[in-house]
Amino acid sequence: MVDVEDVTPATVLDILEDWDSMATISLNAVLDEQFDFTLSEEEVKILNEYSDTLNYIDQKSTK
Repeated sequence: MVDVEDVTPATVLDILEDWDSMATISLNAVLDEQFDFTLSEEEVKILNEYSDTLNYIDQKSTK
């Protein structure tokens, strides 16, 4: 498990030991529950840094 203190907006998700397909599934479950959308495979591939993910969620949730 990744400690919150270890993640900054510049954190590259792929270098996190625990960032794997299950983490992506978990992220999509939370997005579906909280924001009513999920990420496609293509979208996941372009979200390299934590800040990319936050910005993308912000954009999609304000539409």
